Amino acid sequence: MKITVLIPARNEEATIQRCIESVLTQSRPADQIIVVDDASTDNTLKILKKYTKKALILSLNASTGHKSHAQEQGMK
Repeated sequence: MKITVLIPARNEEATIQRCIESVLTQSRPADQIIVVDDASTDNTLKILKKYTKKALILSLNASTGHKSHAQEQGMK
C-alpha cells in the first residue's frame, strides 16, 4: 500500500516546517508528500522551497480561499 500525504497551506509560515518534519519522521514514511500553497502572502512558499527534494510543492497563482479547493488541486 502506498501512502500519500496531501497538505493544503495558506500563510502557514509559523507551522508548515513542523508539519512537514512531522510527516517525514513518522514510523511509516509516506511514499509521496504533496503540499499545495494556496497563494500565500507570507514566507510559506520560501519555507516550502527547502523541501523540494522531499515533497512535491504546488503553488497556486491565486488564492482559492478554501482549503478544500487547494486539496482538490493537489488530488489532480
